[in-house]
Amino acid sequence: MTLFRGMFVYEYYDRHGSWLDINPVLKETEKYQSWLKQQEKLRQATN
Repeated sequence: MTLFRGMFVYEYYDRHGSWLDINPVLKETEKYQSWLKQQEKLRQATN
């Protein structure tokens, strides 16, 4: 509930249904991009 009020997560709708995704503005931040790279490295290390 807090995430929705803070607008960190958006709910999208189309003819196929609905889905949740992170705010597009946050996706562009350096901090988020760095986190994504770190997550990818962790996934590669566990495979």
